[in-house]
Amino acid sequence: MKKLFSHSSRTLLLLLAGLAFLPACEDQQHEEAIEPTFTRPQPVYGAVPEIVKDQFTSLQFDVSDIAMIGENYLLEGDIMVTPEALNNLLAFQDELTNPENGRTDQYRTFNLVSRNLQTIRIRPTSNQTRFIRAIDRAIFNYNQLGLTFTMVRVAANQAAEITVRLTSGQGFLGSAGFPTGNGLPWNDILIDVSAFSGDDDFAEQTVTHEIGHCLGLRHSDWYNRSLSCGQGGNEEEPPSGVGAVGIPGTVQFDRESLMNSCGAITSDPSGEFSFYDRRALQTLY
Repeated sequence: MKKLFSHSSRTLLLLLAGLAFLPACEDQQHEEAIEPTFTRPQPVYGAVPEIVKDQFTSLQFDVSDIAMIGENYLLEGDIMVTPEALNNLLAFQDELTNPENGRTDQYRTFNLVSRNLQTIRIRPTSNQTRFIRAIDRAIFNYNQLGLTFTMVRVAANQAAEITVRLTSGQGFLGSAGFPTGNGLPWNDILIDVSAFSGDDDFAEQTVTHEIGHCLGLRHSDWYNRSLSCGQGGNEEEPPSGVGAVGIPGTVQFDRESLMNSCGAITSDPSGEFSFYDRRALQTLY
């Protein structure tokens, strides 16, 4: 999801989205502490060449907070793009345009998961109770839609298409990437321990959102992230880059979409898909 803001701007976001971090419910107070199992190198801001920023801008990405993590690029707070994936996006840049006459709510990347992939295995690297519960609830969100694939959680020592890791101090709730053109989902999700500072619905929303990126879903409000975050992003007309292909049947802006940059804008987020989230996924898969 979207990178965390400064205290003042984050306060505005919490008032808008109703996602204030609350103490754990009484029946969760005796569960084990959520500890990270992986620490990723800190993002390096200002290290991205201008030519690369221009390339991402041409693909309709917001580069206001672009950073390097190793050899990869981190965009919009939670989207990891490899140099190979960037080249692949650029190669198809001129082939796709938004199929809708006007702005849609949901957007996908050019690359999607192959319809021949019938099972997506998800491997958590920790067995901590709330972490597992969030993953299981996210898996249920997808499996109830009757998609071309079924998601299953597997043990930490088993092979998987997607690995979910706990981390901390990275400045975001979660991060993931997009399919890279091999028919498989992006294979690595990071979930910050701060995602568990709220209730189970908030953690469920975070994991569900990041899995959506792995399947090729862009932020619903990529063109104006202030719609869900209170700040950031600029309206761009029309969204013509290969990285933002409109999904037919979705609306201009869905306040309840889990794929908004900062999640659903409701006073009591359920952690589950909105009507148009479900329609978008069922259209694609």
